[in-house]
Amino acid sequence: IDATSLPVHAAFSQWNVRPGPVQALCLFEEDAGMTEWRHSTPLSRENARVDSVRRVALVIRTAATVGNYDYITDVRLRLDGSVDVSVTAGGYMSTVFWNGPVTDEEAPFGTVVHHHLLAQLHDHLAGFKVDIDVLGTRNTFQTQTVRVGTYEEALAAAVAPETLRGGTAGKLPERQRRRARATQRPQWHQAGPNIVKFVDTQRPGVEAGLRLNSSAPAVWQFLAGEDDLNEFGQRRGYAVSMSGGTTQQLLPEGHPLLGAAAWSKYHCAVTRHKDGEPQASATRLDGYHPETPAVSLDTFLDGEGTDNTDLVAWVSFGLQHLPRSEDIPVVTNMGAGFTVKPWNYFDGLPSRDVKEASHDRQCAPRPDATAPAAASSAQVAAAAGRRMLQNIASNLRNKLHRALNAASDTIRHKRRY
Repeated sequence: IDATSLPVHAAFSQWNVRPGPVQALCLFEEDAGMTEWRHSTPLSRENARVDSVRRVALVIRTAATVGNYDYITDVRLRLDGSVDVSVTAGGYMSTVFWNGPVTDEEAPFGTVVHHHLLAQLHDHLAGFKVDIDVLGTRNTFQTQTVRVGTYEEALAAAVAPETLRGGTAGKLPERQRRRARATQRPQWHQAGPNIVKFVDTQRPGVEAGLRLNSSAPAVWQFLAGEDDLNEFGQRRGYAVSMSGGTTQQLLPEGHPLLGAAAWSKYHCAVTRHKDGEPQASATRLDGYHPETPAVSLDTFLDGEGTDNTDLVAWVSFGLQHLPRSEDIPVVTNMGAGFTVKPWNYFDGLPSRDVKEASHDRQCAPRPDATAPAAASSAQVAAAAGRRMLQNIASNLRNKLHRALNAASDTIRHKRRY
């Protein structure tokens, strides 16, 4: 697909930014220079085989100039059904004139990056509203966290299968908890210390703000309806995960600036969808009185339920920028982002049957060679995923055509007069 640039005046008019010299949206196909998936089986020199597919994505890109920085926003539609969103910062730092050595009282707050030039410590934070509808608007929020504990704690933390399928928050009944505590550790686990790694599945049941924790990594899932199961009995869903070296707002709770920037307190906040909550901030107004903002994410988190209802994810990410001398005269582009990826939505890897896949020797039958005559649940799910991507592409195509027509009318009008 050849790269196409189009005017997007309407999009910029909604942002509190100063548009750059070119107001455009670019749509193009990107070759990542690596494989989407790959596996080699070196059985022998004669029978070695390699299977792979090239990683290609459809990219929607735009850039906004905010003061001294350009922020490049990319949305990538991937072959595996996931959507990557990233924001990359480029430009030059805001600096101050500096004459003389840096004192002990001044050193913690900036870096001398050039002769008579000091750059201050600062951050770059971005927030997105992600309206996730998985096979409809009756979705349920679920977290799965990797924890370390005793064998008994792992059993006590298990969620009953009927609870998972029913979509209500809850843990095992007390009778089953007592049984778990009384269960003797298996023989293979009695020799060493009583420490295991396990998955703790939770349904919060109410709106919540979530932060990354490297000591307890979690998957934040949005599940489809109770009857929308994959071939293996798992509720189909999509998950939100962070990518890149993302940070969060470091100001403490109660800081006056956090009133207007409540959206930056969490990596992901989950709320019910409401038409009256289109965005999590009102930048033009809140800059004057940040402690009493006109719009705040804190007011969205009002304890409403998150089971079998229409949900929204408010995703925040960014970087802490500690200046260095290599950031002069301009910084090397840097960024972070997040991914919305299928989670038990398909019955297998959707990009397995890409026509351009490289098969030096077949390591497994192609899906089309073994598919039954009747449509399986995997085919139904794959078709639903394809329809979703086709709808996205169709909507983008229509908007691009309208933008092109508007630009052509403007050009003809200017030439006429």
